[in-house]
Amino acid sequence: MQDEIDGFVADLTAAMRRGLERGLLEAEEIETLLHAPDFDPAAFDTFLAEARRRGVRFPENAGDSTDAEPAFSVDHSITDIERRYLAEIQRYPLLRRENEQELWNAMRGGDENARKALILAYLRLVVSIARNYRNRGVEFLDLIEEGNVGLIAAVDRYDVDRGVHFSTYATWWIRQALARGVANQARTVRIPIHVLQMVRRYVATERRLERELRRRPEVLEIAQELGVPIARANRLRSLIHAIRTLDVDLGGDAYHGLIDSEALEQQPSIDHMVEMQMRNQHLDELLKRLSGREEAILRLRYGFYDDKMHTLAEAGEQFGLSRERIRQLEQRALLKLRQLIDSDTTESASVH
Repeated sequence: MQDEIDGFVADLTAAMRRGLERGLLEAEEIETLLHAPDFDPAAFDTFLAEARRRGVRFPENAGDSTDAEPAFSVDHSITDIERRYLAEIQRYPLLRRENEQELWNAMRGGDENARKALILAYLRLVVSIARNYRNRGVEFLDLIEEGNVGLIAAVDRYDVDRGVHFSTYATWWIRQALARGVANQARTVRIPIHVLQMVRRYVATERRLERELRRRPEVLEIAQELGVPIARANRLRSLIHAIRTLDVDLGGDAYHGLIDSEALEQQPSIDHMVEMQMRNQHLDELLKRLSGREEAILRLRYGFYDDKMHTLAEAGEQFGLSRERIRQLEQRALLKLRQLIDSDTTESASVH
């Protein structure tokens, strides 16, 4: 791991040297750094700050300001769900620079609504960039989700003192997330937004049928109502069980609001989808703060890899450990995760 970080730092050093010689870095050079297999976010941000301090200029994106309404061309190859998404994101207002600055100031003071408003205002940028990554074996809505992850990271990491416009900084992070998402498409470590939408539909249908039938519906009945194969309905049921079990095991609201909402019968709004993704990403980041084995055990047990909750025996077989040892490691990992969540909650409360 250290060798990989050293390799990326060496790339940054070489880029700094070229930047100092010319007084600027080209867009292609930034792209090369962003797409490095050993990309290190903290090192990259330190590089940006130091390069700016030493007078190196960066390429700015033309036309990325939110002052102008981007054009949305009609694309007949997209699905109805994708078309609805594209239509809905245009409902969120574009930001004037003075309004944007107010939101940045509020966000630095711990205002989560300001953070979400900034993310929503730049969803159009994600779509425009994601279109360049189509036809690479990933569905367009999944590409948008990957790009949104990059956008959220950009909002959280942006520092105006680096001397780079946010639209430029966000573009870099969105492209980095998209490139990595396409490359790692076989390694799903987050629950995709479209899967969460399907989970919500499953729960809504289950509740409706239970009211109508006055009994708990069978999975086959739910599958028929949803118009999906029973195998997929069973996977959804396993995922819902995993989410609820994780909530119980953590003794709190780790996934509260993702599926258990009074508005389940309605199509989730874009801002609710973004909020779900922010929560999902936050849990993903907390999991990464566990040891590698603890993280992998929880992801496997709770269906993060394949939407299927695996038994202790199945996990033990994969890790070459006994069922009891997996149970011990899982309990220890859940305790650590609960402590991380409690710590984050305390820090958030102290900010306010």
